[in-house]
Order: sequence, then structure tokens, then C-alpha cells
Amino acid sequence: MLLMYLSTLDSPQDQSWFTDLYNTHKKLMYYIAYNILGDEQMAENIVHDAFLAILEKKEKFFLNDRHKTKGLIDIIVRRQAINELTRRKRMEYREEFPDIPDPRQSVEQQVVSGDAHDRMVALIRGLDENYRSVLMLQYVYQYTPKETAEFLELSEATVRQRLHRAKQKLKKMLGEEVVKNE
Repeated sequence: MLLMYLSTLDSPQDQSWFTDLYNTHKKLMYYIAYNILGDEQMAENIVHDAFLAILEKKEKFFLNDRHKTKGLIDIIVRRQAINELTRRKRMEYREEFPDIPDPRQSVEQQVVSGDAHDRMVALIRGLDENYRSVLMLQYVYQYTPKETAEFLELSEATVRQRLHRAKQKLKKMLGEEVVKNE
């Protein structure tokens, strides 16, 4: 695995730095991820993702202070492990409680509601990927704007703006559909 990471670095100095960082911190990173997730495979995936994140932001890690480097690595691994755990719990919840009809609705209302849901899904699929991904993360996976921003590597303001624009586009599309059906 180390060779794969080293292949992304240009200079021998960078490769030497990363080899030292990898050998020094890989066990600690795995330990942190495993303690949070309790699953070996998921912990290994988190460590891999953390090393990729370190490579993307390697300038922040060219520090002479090993304690700061260790602290940054600890934050990256913990954040990624907690995000993964949160994602897994949300998915388990969704699988455990699929679309349960509201018992207060009549069968006719449930059918109409299901049809409206299907139309809305079709409209969302017609949106640009930037808008669709924000809507899905916010409403399907119930991410907070902050989590959505981190996941998509955007600012929170951009996420809010895209969400607002996506809603406007959906309203316009719904209005056009109503006019077309009249």
C-alpha cells in the first residue's frame, strides 16, 4: 500500500517524509479508527482514506513539530471514522424503517401520496448533479448543512445556496407540470 501512496509523490524528499509518516502513524491511525468503528475492514478503509487526505493536504503536514502532525492526523482519522459511523447508522435506520405509511391516511391518500413521491423523485433526477447531490444528502440522508459541505468539500454558504436554487428549480418544474396536466 505504501508504494501506491509513494507513486503520487514527485520528489525523493517527499517520499522519504511520507514513508516516515506512514511507518510512524499507521498503527495509531488504525487503533483510533477501530476503536470508533469496531470493524477491521472499515478501520482499514478509514486509514486508507486518511492517508489520501494527508497526501492531498501535504503542505499542512510539513511540520517540524511531531506533536502537531500527530494531532492533525488524529483529527483526520477521528472525523472520518465518526462520519463513516454516522453514515452507517443512517443507512441501517433507513433499512430498518422503510417507507411506513401514515396510519392516519386512508388507502386512497396513501396511493396519491406515493404517486406524488414518485413524481418528485423523477423531477429530482432531472436536476443538475450539483443540485441533486445537495438535495439527496440533506433530505434523504439527513445530513446537516455542515456535514453536506464537508462531504462535498464545499463551503456551507455554497451548500445553502445550491439547496435554495434546487428548491426554486423544483417549484418551477412542478408548476410547469401542473400547467401541462391541465
